[in-house]
Amino acid sequence: MASLRLLDLRCCRERLATIASWHQLEWQQQDLSERTRQLTTHLETEAIPTTLVALSGDCAVGSVSLVRYQRLGGYPASVWLANMYVVPELRLKGVGSRLVAGAEAEAARQGVEKLFLYTHDQENYYKKLGWHSLRQHRLAGRPATIMTRTLDEARNQKACG
Repeated sequence: MASLRLLDLRCCRERLATIASWHQLEWQQQDLSERTRQLTTHLETEAIPTTLVALSGDCAVGSVSLVRYQRLGGYPASVWLANMYVVPELRLKGVGSRLVAGAEAEAARQGVEKLFLYTHDQENYYKKLGWHSLRQHRLAGRPATIMTRTLDEARNQKACG
């Protein structure tokens, strides 16, 4: 695999359609046009919501988003790691952990002290990356684990560039 770079979606807008189609294939609760519309909001500001794209050479190979949910899982408005996706042929090769670390660093850079996520089936994966389980909850009609991670302010790098 060529060296892996993480870029903010604002720096590689031409990847938006690819990322929206990945999300549609992986999570089918919304149609493609709604997913595309939501991702387009990640281009509008240098704050959250934002999406990081993993590039290997010139190929997009994964993405992850930071979003603000108002009351997901009974928690007050907070920032969540969401839409974590790695192309199937590169799973278990470190791309996902690089994306998570990049999202954590970007959140810390923006002053976020605590991140949340939910997962239907990857609790052990996120635990290996330092996340902690908070509780079980039903989301999208399925059981999910809500997890959190307190961010270390030492991670203070810019994602774009």
